[in-house]
Amino acid sequence: MQGEPVASQGSGLVENDLSCVQCSYSLRTLAADANSPECGAPVLRSLSADLSLADAAWLRALTSGAGWMTFGVLSALVLFLGGFFLFASDRGGLDKLLGISVGEMAESLFVMAPVVGAAMLAWGIFQFTTPEDLRTGCANWPRQWSRWTGLVSMGAVVGACLLFCAAEPMAASVMLIVLSPIGVVGVALMFSLAPYEWRLLERCALQQKAQSVRGMGWAFGALWVLWLGLPTAASLASIRNADLTRILLLFASLAMLVLQVCVLAVAPMLLRTRIRRLLRERS
Repeated sequence: MQGEPVASQGSGLVENDLSCVQCSYSLRTLAADANSPECGAPVLRSLSADLSLADAAWLRALTSGAGWMTFGVLSALVLFLGGFFLFASDRGGLDKLLGISVGEMAESLFVMAPVVGAAMLAWGIFQFTTPEDLRTGCANWPRQWSRWTGLVSMGAVVGACLLFCAAEPMAASVMLIVLSPIGVVGVALMFSLAPYEWRLLERCALQQKAQSVRGMGWAFGALWVLWLGLPTAASLASIRNADLTRILLLFASLAMLVLQVCVLAVAPMLLRTRIRRLLRERS
């Protein structure tokens, strides 16, 4: 359709050869607020199947949320790498040069990294999952689950950091294991955000990217099962090679982290770029 009007603003009728997304019935000459005579699906649902025809305010909310999500991940990585650099550097020389304790500064960056990143991610996910018009039937359960699991998961990261600072490492560890992005709620976030993103990518005609995001979601689930089951299986089988178990757990953790970065930052940035191009073509 390439930005051409699908419904005349004067008549409110579908003017292009638009097929119903549910039954493939031709909707040409039907009113935009009517239903398909074949299956009863709202015409608006088919009109919004292409993101280039969706509401501009909603598209701008998607682009804003995607930007915050990507910026949150990058900010957390920069702060963490900065803290690691300070921690591994010559502390004595830097202490004299800066006049402050580099070790304390590194610890502050380690705490700030997840807090700042989680706050930006929470706000970004909240905007990114802004509800579309309910009449369009747009992926309701992935959007709702992504919104609330994202908020709970990011809040758990902040809470764990505060507990750690309050000298409650055990409580912080439990909160991270259960509620953080690597815990139960984090897995729920991945299994809801990935479907939400791949449906948006399909609506942007980025089928290959959509399939990649779908594969990332399943791969993350498999790695998480491995991450949970490997220690139990090793203990039940009386495996003595503990080093191999640690290596596999480290591999699974790093792979899950990479997949999370892709779903939380890379895929939203692809959607942001595509949607902004669609908005420019529309104007």
